[in-house]
Amino acid sequence: MDRMYLKNTLELLQRERDAHGTKFGDNPVHSKCLPNFEAAIAKLQKELDKFNDESPLPGSGGATV
Repeated sequence: MDRMYLKNTLELLQRERDAHGTKFGDNPVHSKCLPNFEAAIAKLQKELDKFNDESPLPGSGGATV
């Protein structure tokens, strides 16, 4: 999985979470959706952070030589 795909997927999932919460927030059938979104977002963010730690983008504050 490359960094841009991961970043774009994370952003899309965050937008979907926000839209879903607005649309279905009061519906008890959807009470477990938000924790599922949060868990998936946390996992993707962790992967992106690991990716960035291993190979920071130029100019992103990573280690310099």
